Amino acid sequence: MIKINSNIYLRQIDENDMQYLMELRNNSWVKQWFFSDVSITMESQKKWYKQYQANDKDILYLIMSDMQEKIGTVGIGDIDSVNKSVEFGRFVIPDEKWQGRGVGRQVVKRIMKYCFEEMYINRISLEAFEDNHRAVHLYSSCGFVSEGILREKVIKENRYRNLVLMAALRNNYENIAD
Repeated sequence: MIKINSNIYLRQIDENDMQYLMELRNNSWVKQWFFSDVSITMESQKKWYKQYQANDKDILYLIMSDMQEKIGTVGIGDIDSVNKSVEFGRFVIPDEKWQGRGVGRQVVKRIMKYCFEEMYINRISLEAFEDNHRAVHLYSSCGFVSEGILREKVIKENRYRNLVLMAALRNNYENIAD
């Protein structure tokens, strides 16, 4: 468990979360920001979970309230202990009642702290749709720096979309950490 604040924490997903994860991935608002448009069945969700369990390079967390309400997800993947890098992703808070309250910023900053101070990671990278201005602004405000545009990287709704590649480095984090 990773504490975000007195009301919110992260916990790793488990088998009991499959229904929630399937519904989340099939949510139309969520789908617009994920790279894949594929609808998820319970069978495919369980298959994904078995692969996830066998993979020690990815960690997916549920963002939880102290009232046991599932708020969203956040993950770190492609954990590379040799090069001391991870990829930040699968970050979504779909319910409007949790948006615009600083929860997202707190989650991003806490994941950064966990990666840099507890995992001793040097680099956290991420990819986001270039037109996801809210996410790009959030990441920038937390210390991520744009490293370039991956032009026409993903096909969504029959059109190519650009991704922005961003990263935060340990030495920059140490200079801006609270």
